[in-house]
Amino acid sequence: MISKWKPGTRVQVNTPDEPDIHGWLGTVEPVNYAERLPATSVLLDQDAFQMGAFFYDEELEEVAA
Repeated sequence: MISKWKPGTRVQVNTPDEPDIHGWLGTVEPVNYAERLPATSVLLDQDAFQMGAFFYDEELEEVAA
C-alpha cells in the first residue's frame, strides 16, 4: 500500500495519544519510502531543525494551505 499523501500537501498531526505534537502543522515532503508504505515524512512548522518527522497516513489530516 502506498502513502495517500502527496509531496507539498499541508497537513495537521492527529495523534491525541501524543499531546506534545497533536495539532502541529506541516508540509509533506518527497521521500522514496512514501511510495511503498502507508506512511510519509512531514516537515513540521514547529521543528527548529526542519527535519522530517515520520507519520502513518492515519495520523495526518489535510488542512487548507
